[in-house]
Amino acid sequence: MIAVRVVKLDQNVYCKNILKVNKKMKRTKNQNKVGPEEARMDSELSEKTDCDDTTASSSLPQENVCYHLRNRPIFYFNNCGKHDESIYISHEENVSSIRGTGYTESKNFKGWPQINVNTFSQELQTLSKNTGRFISEPTIMRLPNEMLTMIFSYFDVRELSTAVAPVCKHWYTVAHSSVLWRKLCFNGDGISTEKAKCLLTKSPLLSELIISCRDDVDELLCQLCRTNQHVQSVAIKRCTNSEVVNSWDWPLLRARYLNRLIKCCPKIRTLKLNELCIRSDKFFHDLGLLLPNLTCLHLSLNHFLKPKHIKNIATKCCSLARLWLSGECCCGRKEEWENAYQTLFRQRWKTLTHLQFDASKLTDDVFKDLSLCVNLRSLHIHKATYLFCVGLTAVGTLPNLISLRLHKANHLCSTTLLSLFQNRNLGILVYLSLAGCTCINDDCAAIIALHCSQIHLLSLALIEGITDKGIETIVKHCSSLHYLDIYCMKNVTGTSFSYISQYAHDLNFLVVENVCNNEKEANLKALSALNSNLKVHRRNMWKTGGIYGCRLLQ
Repeated sequence: MIAVRVVKLDQNVYCKNILKVNKKMKRTKNQNKVGPEEARMDSELSEKTDCDDTTASSSLPQENVCYHLRNRPIFYFNNCGKHDESIYISHEENVSSIRGTGYTESKNFKGWPQINVNTFSQELQTLSKNTGRFISEPTIMRLPNEMLTMIFSYFDVRELSTAVAPVCKHWYTVAHSSVLWRKLCFNGDGISTEKAKCLLTKSPLLSELIISCRDDVDELLCQLCRTNQHVQSVAIKRCTNSEVVNSWDWPLLRARYLNRLIKCCPKIRTLKLNELCIRSDKFFHDLGLLLPNLTCLHLSLNHFLKPKHIKNIATKCCSLARLWLSGECCCGRKEEWENAYQTLFRQRWKTLTHLQFDASKLTDDVFKDLSLCVNLRSLHIHKATYLFCVGLTAVGTLPNLISLRLHKANHLCSTTLLSLFQNRNLGILVYLSLAGCTCINDDCAAIIALHCSQIHLLSLALIEGITDKGIETIVKHCSSLHYLDIYCMKNVTGTSFSYISQYAHDLNFLVVENVCNNEKEANLKALSALNSNLKVHRRNMWKTGGIYGCRLLQ
């Protein structure tokens, strides 16, 4: 509500001013027809009228009168002898709605002149022109197209099509501006193939495309190559022609469509091909040649990845900064895999900042070359079964590392874990996940608490060697902890939860299993009562990091 301050007018003074205006208009109109004597008589009559008005004002009853507009009070008269200097007008409608609408008096007394509605509107117009204070409230329909475009940019494709565009013709035009259609996401079968093709055609400035869980990916890629050759990010996830869940039974994505994609869209910088089976050697051979600006490549859960594919990526993708290669190494011998990853570490050590790979067929000596990648900020090693002191020492030399995940490092104990922190380069570590490292105990927890005091996210899921004593040590020393994953830690009964409210004041997320024992449930309830901001997540299956971990990877 906008309150506009104007000069307060008493009821009688207001009526008197209106009479003066009318007389002045008549006098101006008949100025040439009126003689000197008639002019003198008019002036005497006006003075007499002023005196009569003053007398009448003293005889009026002492009452309050409130005027309304559409059941809303717009201004208020206080006829009590003493008058305030100002009055506030509550203005919730624009001026156009006031001008064509009348108002009613809550009380009407004899002797009060009737005020014309048109005269009142003219007075408001004159007041707004002279003072500039009575300004109408702006509405969203009066915003310029640039501001509407900025507001509509927060909506996705579905909301723009179904909720924004049908409002009016103006919004329809702005909602279909090519500037807004820079990101398209086709998830599932909610949009038909023809409709998806039409949306691609209407988006000449498209920069990001996401296709997931659809069986028409071939047709969409063909349309993309024809109409959206300036696209910069393409993500294809789990797109098959079958409903079989097992990844081994998924049909292969036709290689000719991928080859055409990297040939027709040379400006692609981010390419995500998650959970797809790609066997095309030509695709990996031409990947770095046809996409010189490629900086991010996701090949997660690609079980047909070969060592020569990794070599092609390492030698030809010169601008590659983020690389995800998680998945089983099922093709090729062990020596070939070691040679491929050594080539990757030696060729891309200057550009790599995020790296995730499967180490099930790598020995400890291969990780020596990992120390060359000094620009690494995120390192996730899956199935680090053969990672020992040599590999951990190489990881500990990375000066810019803020995210470290060692999955299933089964031989990791307190002695080998000390080699990870002996260089003291991991003081800025924010995310640490040791899920599935079965040999970790309370001594390892003390080492983590001592060397990673600034950690925000810690995952100790599926570890049975750590007890409540280890959790207590971590909570006391890691005061900046935001996320703690203790999923399926059988020796943690919850007696250490009482220290969370005392020391870990910033802890927002606590991950536990879906079904806990009675003692643990009671301790969780007591913790929730002490810390109302804490959110307890229960899961049937373990999933590391969650949304918080995904943000750290960006």
